[in-house]
Amino acid sequence: MKSMSSDFDSKILDFGCGDGREIDSLRRIGFKNLRGFDIARWSTNAIIDDCITYDPDSIGFLERNTSKFDVIFSRDSAYYVPVEQQERLWRAFYGALKPQGKIVVITFNGALSTSSWILQKDLAIKFAFNEKTLQSFPQNAGFANINVEKIRPEHRSIVGAAFFWFVLGYGELNSRLRYFTERGIDSQNPRLFSKQIVMTAQKL
Repeated sequence: MKSMSSDFDSKILDFGCGDGREIDSLRRIGFKNLRGFDIARWSTNAIIDDCITYDPDSIGFLERNTSKFDVIFSRDSAYYVPVEQQERLWRAFYGALKPQGKIVVITFNGALSTSSWILQKDLAIKFAFNEKTLQSFPQNAGFANINVEKIRPEHRSIVGAAFFWFVLGYGELNSRLRYFTERGIDSQNPRLFSKQIVMTAQKL
């Protein structure tokens, strides 16, 4: 949330908002101009429903809202768009932002060996991002100041944190060795091996 905006009057779109959980969190923090979008109403018990638009044409919705938003936030939704429509999606993201607007996209990390399990678990997912594609799509759409980072869960106890870092270190080493064994030294090999990754970028 910190990477999105510090201006409570910013017009923010939660793209793929589901039941409005993120909108509710932002509203509690103090943000005022919030709008959600999803292709369908997934639950009759939506937390926030008064500012959510439902439309099966997700890219069309963005294209019809040119230069409307200061921030677009999208958690676990961009991968439902087929690969052949990804370029159009990112151009639509760019077009829907005001000049100097920001976009924040969070997704599972397709570089992990377990990403195939995620794809099999949710057959609606059409594309698995990794740090390379999560940078190239916004770059091709015209975004600047693109940054892709790991997302790591927070742990309240020292013991929990120590155990997490031990497991994480082993998992990352194992993933790096797997890529090295199969692909050798390759500039296209991933370097981020967290379960989730986040991309931030700006429209200039």
